[in-house]
Amino acid sequence: MSRQMTTPERHARSLLEELFRGHEALFKELLAEGLIDLRAAERMAIRHRVDALCAEGRGRCEAMEEVAENFCCSYEKVRAAVYAKPTC
Repeated sequence: MSRQMTTPERHARSLLEELFRGHEALFKELLAEGLIDLRAAERMAIRHRVDALCAEGRGRCEAMEEVAENFCCSYEKVRAAVYAKPTC
């Protein structure tokens, strides 16, 4: 019997899947070494997923609501990530 994932585990899994499809081991190693800023990666994944849903024809607000649910975070957090200017 497998245990259910916690919210942080689900969030981390969604983040990994969205950012590095096929490169999860590399991402985990870089993250463990402190070479990737998890917050910046999270914002990037959120923006990427919202953009992908919008490209499929969804409205921006609907896309942000779905991403908030999938990433286990608030709509406000998603909105801030989408409308904030990238710092890179």
